[in-house]
Amino acid sequence: MSRECDAIGGINLGQGICDLPTPPAVARGAKDAIDQRKSTYSRYEGVDLLRKAIAMKLERDNGLTVDPETQIITTIGATGAWATTCISLFDPGDEVILFEPYYGYHLNTLLVAEVVPKFVPMAPPEWKVDIAKLAAAITPKTRAIMMCTPSNPCGKVWTRAEIEAVGKIAEKHDLLIITDEIYEYILYDGRKHISPATVGNLQSRTIMMGGFSKTFSITGWRIGFLVAPPELAKTIGLVNDLHYVCAPTPLQIGVAHGILDIEQEYYQDLAANYQKLRDMFVKSLKVAGFVPYVPQGAYYLLANFGKLGWKDSRTAATELLRRAKIASVPGTAFHQSPIGDTMIRFCFAKDDDVLEEACRRIESLAGGVQPVAAAASRGTPRASRDSERQKSSAVVAEKPVATKSANGNGHAKKAKPKKNGSAKPASKGTRASAQRRFEKRAAKRRAGKAASRGTTRASRVKGRQ
Repeated sequence: MSRECDAIGGINLGQGICDLPTPPAVARGAKDAIDQRKSTYSRYEGVDLLRKAIAMKLERDNGLTVDPETQIITTIGATGAWATTCISLFDPGDEVILFEPYYGYHLNTLLVAEVVPKFVPMAPPEWKVDIAKLAAAITPKTRAIMMCTPSNPCGKVWTRAEIEAVGKIAEKHDLLIITDEIYEYILYDGRKHISPATVGNLQSRTIMMGGFSKTFSITGWRIGFLVAPPELAKTIGLVNDLHYVCAPTPLQIGVAHGILDIEQEYYQDLAANYQKLRDMFVKSLKVAGFVPYVPQGAYYLLANFGKLGWKDSRTAATELLRRAKIASVPGTAFHQSPIGDTMIRFCFAKDDDVLEEACRRIESLAGGVQPVAAAASRGTPRASRDSERQKSSAVVAEKPVATKSANGNGHAKKAKPKKNGSAKPASKGTRASAQRRFEKRAAKRRAGKAASRGTTRASRVKGRQ
């Protein structure tokens, strides 16, 4: 979808590029590090300056006290934190709970690691958690619960009561809680971010993932971090070293200077600016006939398109791109349940003028008016500037074709792109055949690993409390 949007000079509200200016303190810190030839490997845990800055920020902003030497690992983005956690702590066949709507990377990383995702749906418009459904999803194979707050894609901000309820289930079944908190500073309507590790006794079983890609508008820098109990941090850190060696050293230093030098006013202005963009965008969606599910945080929202007459989410995304030159993401990319096919996702992290033009185009749908060609050119310069960043992730909107085996486990296989760039869904027969082959290969790998592995997941995390 991003590639097609770029080809027609459209405005990309599908991918979370976040093409806003980088704070000068962050850019200057990285430039100075390069000028001072601080471009060699860092420790795999990250440079001391950054880990100490993160520890300071956690105590100041999250109320969390940690040891930067033994509990913080700098990673290749928050997605790198998630990947190394899955690889180091879970065995094939283990299960992890995902709340739906989920972030696609959370699902796909589990599938690559041959970990079985179990889905607990949340219902719009407030995306409340059904604790009974969560309890019913727990099995003897469950190892962890993933919580994303504020959430991509729906903007849900978890409340203390919800975290406490999830925590009780985690404690009852001795489960890890893994949190993705990368949007922690982007909150609306006076809401406060609560890190689950600060609730009750959950810190001893919580792995917190975060980063500054969104906060400092440096999504291409790939600087993230995780915080975990020392024995888990050590295990995850070794895998981080094996897969990535270290995050880019001068960019780590740039982020550290941002944390240390930027005043709290910056974070307040950040949230206020995004709330202004959210409100403007929500208003335009309503004018066009969408029913937006207003986000509580982050810079995404899901919107129902039923009043516009489109039959499913892929049709909606395609028609919106054709008629208004606006890229979005089909809701099926974030759901296993049918409700995903009734909505599409937008990202409103854009410069004011670009989002204003996007709003004008969307509002034009209300009267069935085709956007004028002259107005379309306003989005072209931004699309041109972003093209290089979009090339490597142009398929982010494509959802793996999900299938289910007899026992209900979900796996995914991407549809092969046709030569013209469009994707042809596999037939049910083809998907079933591919599913059987996938399960057969996975069974062989699990059998081989079980025979050779001397260290199980249980022994790796033993004693974390």
